[in-house]
Amino acid sequence: MRKVVKKTKLKNIQSKLIVVITSLFVLGMLLISWQPNLTGHVTAASCLDEDGDNQLVAAKTTTTLASGVSEEFLDKCTEGKLTEYICDGSRATEKLYDCSCTDGYCSVNPSPAPAIEQPRRRS
Repeated sequence: MRKVVKKTKLKNIQSKLIVVITSLFVLGMLLISWQPNLTGHVTAASCLDEDGDNQLVAAKTTTTLASGVSEEFLDKCTEGKLTEYICDGSRATEKLYDCSCTDGYCSVNPSPAPAIEQPRRRS
């Protein structure tokens, strides 16, 4: 009789443990899908580019999410290339230009076509 009671208690504990683990898994999946910053698929509500893709001016581009959270992207120089942030609809996009780059702007006119254009991913 004691063995039957112990087996029944053990099965009840196992059942409850399975329910708890499954619930935690589902909750974790919901949290991951709710966190747009982790996936990089965030859609901004608005975007403002202070210099309008002017490579001769160092400026910032600001995106604002529907939640009110803002993120700023500053034009910058990396290995002689200008990373110019512009708005593509309501999101920030990077354009790379080959030029003599100083402090986030080209000191001379860059080539008219950008070397690379790619969406800015949040990390």
